[in-house]
Amino acid sequence: EEEAANPDGEAEAPDDAGPPPFTINVAIKAVSPLVAPWVKPEGEEEAEPPPPEPVKVSFTFPGEEEPVETEPVEPGEDGACVFDYVKALEDRTPGPALVSALMATPMVVTVHRGETAIGTVSVDMLAFTTGVESIGGSYALTKIPFEGDLPKPEPEAPADGDEAAEAEPEAGGEGAPEEEEDTRPKNPMLDGASVELSVSPTFPPDEGPALVSEHDALHGGILTLTAVAIAPLPKTLIDVQAANDNHWEFAVAMPLEGLDPATIRGGETVVEKDDDGEIVASRVEFAPQTSTARVWMPAATFVAFRDSIRGKVPAKARMEVCRVSKSGAFDAIAESYRAIADATFDGLLNPGATESTETAPLRAPPFGQYAASCVAKLCPKENPGGGEGPAEEAAPEGQVHWVATPTECGVTFEVTVSAPVLPPWRAPLPPKMAVADLLPGRDPLGPHEADVRATEAFRAEVTKSAAVLSKEYAAMFTGEPKDADSKATRRKSLVFELNRSGKYHAMKERLKSAASAIIAERFHKGGEGVQGKYNELYVHLVQEMHAALKKLGSSEEEPEDPRDGVDHAKLARFKALADEYEIAGDKSNADKWHRERLVLTRRLPEIWAEYGAFLARCERYGKSEEAYKEALMLDEGHVPSLIALCALMLHDEEYERAEVYGQAVTSREEGDPVAWSLLAATYNAMERDEDATNCNYEARRLAAEVMSRVTAGSPGSQPEKPPEAFVSTSLLLLDMHMPAEACAILEQSRTHAAFIRSICLARAAMLESMPQNAHGFLMDALAVDATDPRPFELLGDLHMKEGNFADAVEAYTHAMACTGETNGRPPASLKLILNLGKALTENGDLADARATFEAGCEMCPCASTWLGAGIAMLRQGDLESAEAALAEANIQDHTNARVWGYLCLVALLSDRAPEAEQAIGSAFRCGLSNDEWPLLGEIGKLFLEHGRWKHAEGALRRSVKHGGGADVRYALGRALHEQGDAAAARDQMLAAVEQAEEAGDAETKRLLLESLRAVHSELGENEAAAAAVGRLKVMGVPTSPPPKKWRDC
Repeated sequence: EEEAANPDGEAEAPDDAGPPPFTINVAIKAVSPLVAPWVKPEGEEEAEPPPPEPVKVSFTFPGEEEPVETEPVEPGEDGACVFDYVKALEDRTPGPALVSALMATPMVVTVHRGETAIGTVSVDMLAFTTGVESIGGSYALTKIPFEGDLPKPEPEAPADGDEAAEAEPEAGGEGAPEEEEDTRPKNPMLDGASVELSVSPTFPPDEGPALVSEHDALHGGILTLTAVAIAPLPKTLIDVQAANDNHWEFAVAMPLEGLDPATIRGGETVVEKDDDGEIVASRVEFAPQTSTARVWMPAATFVAFRDSIRGKVPAKARMEVCRVSKSGAFDAIAESYRAIADATFDGLLNPGATESTETAPLRAPPFGQYAASCVAKLCPKENPGGGEGPAEEAAPEGQVHWVATPTECGVTFEVTVSAPVLPPWRAPLPPKMAVADLLPGRDPLGPHEADVRATEAFRAEVTKSAAVLSKEYAAMFTGEPKDADSKATRRKSLVFELNRSGKYHAMKERLKSAASAIIAERFHKGGEGVQGKYNELYVHLVQEMHAALKKLGSSEEEPEDPRDGVDHAKLARFKALADEYEIAGDKSNADKWHRERLVLTRRLPEIWAEYGAFLARCERYGKSEEAYKEALMLDEGHVPSLIALCALMLHDEEYERAEVYGQAVTSREEGDPVAWSLLAATYNAMERDEDATNCNYEARRLAAEVMSRVTAGSPGSQPEKPPEAFVSTSLLLLDMHMPAEACAILEQSRTHAAFIRSICLARAAMLESMPQNAHGFLMDALAVDATDPRPFELLGDLHMKEGNFADAVEAYTHAMACTGETNGRPPASLKLILNLGKALTENGDLADARATFEAGCEMCPCASTWLGAGIAMLRQGDLESAEAALAEANIQDHTNARVWGYLCLVALLSDRAPEAEQAIGSAFRCGLSNDEWPLLGEIGKLFLEHGRWKHAEGALRRSVKHGGGADVRYALGRALHEQGDAAAARDQMLAAVEQAEEAGDAETKRLLLESLRAVHSELGENEAAAAAVGRLKVMGVPTSPPPKKWRDC
């Protein structure tokens, strides 16, 4: 049965036998004329030509140890030799190992004339990697130099004091010897001599005709690994090498999937010392001729290598280093010198790049992986009986000697690939839409001429009225009033005279007409929020009145910008106010000041862009997009708006639109790394990997250019280096409150700056309400640099958000200590000063809070710093200083509602109730925030003590509505009852009892029940009054008959 199945008697190959062997045929075809044809000498008619010398060819094929020679061949009449020689190299196993061997060593061909080798050529087998079936042709020979082709040796100089030596005669002079003829033999080979040959594999019938398949030829590649150095060296290695005459050499290898590793073996230790014998440098240095390994990678291996360095698999490309005995002796501590290095090959990740040079730090390999390493096979696993080499202590378990160096030890190497890992760079294709297609289909918003005219008319009327009042006052009075009573008397007289003469009525009508024009332009909308519009109108009119009076008192008019007629000084002031309110957390007022800037002018794109950035920070992304588009309506090439819109579209997953905005920036000549990095993120989301990689590269290239320009100046005047492109983009996205997108962008960064990376991740975690993660990232940043104020400030923000004011004070104090010129950093920011002062105030450190705010008033004088100082002084009981500070804050910004609220509080504590009423009215008109309910509750209780029931009710109702506790509701009940509304007072007190019970406030509950008993009795609700008495008895409070009047309670 076996014979029937296999009649030829051949053994069947097992299934896993691999590809069948094949034969490589080397054919030597011809050699061109080697020497010049013989020419008969003149005068020697009977001379015969010398017999021709036979020619033979020898060659050494890669992988063969002995050369192969052809039979000698007589030259033809033309001097050429024709060969009919084919050498069959059998039993060759196809595969990457054979291709690598052919590629690593060329075939050396030597041509002999007689027995003398006169020409040689190296035939590179590299062409087989391109998928050709054979290689061959005519190869030019290189002369092998004979003795006569070498320079003549210089004659030996006579020994000193040799009397026989005579002075050399001058050249050309009498007695000068004639130059001897050089009779040494020279190579007679012609310069154009060549040898014709071919190399072709012969495969079995079922196998392909080429050594490399078409697929591997197109998608495979050649990797060349060149070791440069390992530095610095551990002390143990330096000592043992010096004591044993360089007993060791070193191996560097890179594992490749499915292939033998690319391995380099060699290297000598180099130790440099100074005059005192101290080591200044040490390294393992590889000689150029032995430092290179070339490996051919088929398509599958090349793809795996590419994916590993592009980060598409968990592990990066890994290098391995070990120490090897030159004599092959057993090394008992081989594991102590076996290390690994994670190489990134960043240079190969540039589009079209084929070379990369880097230094990868060495580290100990994972425990138990020594035997599986690609360099372990170079070290004998057991002692074969020979010498063990120099005695040396092993490194501690789990460690290697390479890490015991003063500075980080690393292996420096170069990697070259025959085909780029990434295609050459090209710009992304332009999008189908343009920026104009995404903007509103209307003309840009024009200037509000009517608003400007109405405002100017109102200011003119204010100025005219002030002149009338001044003239009337000067006509009626002379000199200064003596006291407050004199002031009041003069005021009454002036008002009476104005009313009598009709001048007051005329001024009122003119101002009413001017104010009506402003109302028609700016406050024409009705419906909900009408009261809010009244407040806003009042504030606007007061502001314009103050501006007119200030201008009236100034020595000369403030010049306007002649280019556009815009008051840029006012624009800057409004921007400062908007930023101040935003830092203080009052986004409503910040929004108001941004809109006030737009009232001044709508023709400047930067105003719209700054408003759009503010709206993005408020996470009002739709409104932010509209503002940025308004900026582009004015200037279609406004770069900040284009970049911000690209980020907004990326956030909204409108990738086609993000591409339009991004390319509008990248198409400009100067380029912008942030725009390129946003485009890279956009193309990643669109799964356009090649475009994403190209944009990534361009972003890094432009950022490197910026860095080089920054560092080109003198060291003493260099500014802070800008962050890497993707870090800058991440910071932009964090400013726009887009933490997810910022983290995704940060993942594309190649920066090794752990500090700024940790800062970005901490900010992202804070925006995503993950305080534990944020705290961990901030600790990582502080571990890198504890002298930078940024992580301390963020840590303080984190503690403030959690209500840990003592920890916040500590963090902010550290941040303040790291700022300033003495530390080589900018001064403390307004945000840091305000937050530190607020944390100190909340923590009860009023003296430190006062000192902090006073210092802030010198560094950043503004309403917020003066307000903070005033609050600290007020809580200390220093009412006079508090009022002065608050007055200064009011001068800085008379629209600040909190300032008016605390001025009201100071007036009440100073028993000046009328002034307090005016201040609380101004606070309400300026829009006192709902978050200020504790202040309102305090103000309401003080108004209640001063018998100002109506104002007390107004303040207390607002406080109760937005968070006031049982004590505030109790005070509100009292204020209502004082105004005769006992039923409303009862309802408030009943609700306050429930609040007091929930809060566990027994004292407030007792007061409420006693008051409720009286109110119920007054309303004739005897059962409810009895119930209140019962609850008091349960609390153990002695009771007495209710008073006839509730006020007597």
